[in-house]
Amino acid sequence: ILTDVTAHLAAKASDSLARNDIFLATSTAQALEESGNHELASEAYRSFAAAIANSRDQKLSDVAKRWEGIARQLESLPE
Repeated sequence: ILTDVTAHLAAKASDSLARNDIFLATSTAQALEESGNHELASEAYRSFAAAIANSRDQKLSDVAKRWEGIARQLESLPE
């Protein structure tokens, strides 16, 4: 599912990414986080961030930075 969501974000990032696309990615990563799989959640946040990081939309760039920060926090949690 990570590959599918990442591909979806990347395909739409340049011009047509909508609020519901960000919600899909956030919900997916949060579900992994809540399941206790912090490693996979971190991977999801990083993958999703990379998919939208080069967007021309500053708001999307800010979201990507926020997701990167969450990924770093998850990586610092004990297993």
